[in-house]
Amino acid sequence: MLNTSKIHVSTVERVLQDASLHWSSTDLQRLRATLDIWTGKIVPEPYHGQVAKGFFMPGLKDEAWISPSCFKFVDTLRENFLNIRREAQQFVNGTIVPPPYGLGGNAPSNALPLQGNPKQWREWRLYRAGTFYNERCRAFPETTRVLHEVLNQTSFMMNAIFLIMGPGEHLRPHTDQNNIFVNVWLPLETPSGCYLTIREKTINPKAGEIFSFNHSYTHSAGNFGNSNRIVLALSVFHPELTGAERQVIAKLAGMLTDSTNTFPY
Repeated sequence: MLNTSKIHVSTVERVLQDASLHWSSTDLQRLRATLDIWTGKIVPEPYHGQVAKGFFMPGLKDEAWISPSCFKFVDTLRENFLNIRREAQQFVNGTIVPPPYGLGGNAPSNALPLQGNPKQWREWRLYRAGTFYNERCRAFPETTRVLHEVLNQTSFMMNAIFLIMGPGEHLRPHTDQNNIFVNVWLPLETPSGCYLTIREKTINPKAGEIFSFNHSYTHSAGNFGNSNRIVLALSVFHPELTGAERQVIAKLAGMLTDSTNTFPY
């Protein structure tokens, strides 16, 4: 369970109260259950291989791997693959050295990694919850343009990040802080020996071949190749969320990200 503060709970309650003016109690039923799970009033029942923590919504389908066809914007990513990959070469040739993963949008390249994270697990964050990191986007004009197109094709995007994993690195099995967003990955550089494992299934990402997964299921990744593995990772709504749920969560994510930067993502 996430250690929520009274401020967080009151914020969620206020957003739900406002939503009740426009949506029925049935429309908001799963959101209220999610709040009760978040605050520890309800014990969640995750599926096999799934961990319920943070902002966990009950009732979503038991599906660790999600078809990319659920997302309208995947064609846009495919059509612009070469341009995005060309800009990502800046991580390959050393023009840009990304900071360690998980330190925020403005962390310096020479920052120390978070305790327990591999040294060569790095990120270049372009966008989070309604905000583009303009300084980070400047060197990636085509990728930024594509992300604007994606935003016109989806109701909300939580994150857009280049994820860079150095050779010989491995991420231990872990889960993320919610099941309401799913990851859509566009692999850009995929050396032989890179992999992603989720619930007994392992794939070897291939450049240009988009895939999607629910990060609330235990997953691990590694790169046993001789060069960096690079993907563009987008975090978007789970395709089974209703219109009411999307509207409320988008508002809540924006409020908690802006005010406390603590929305579980």
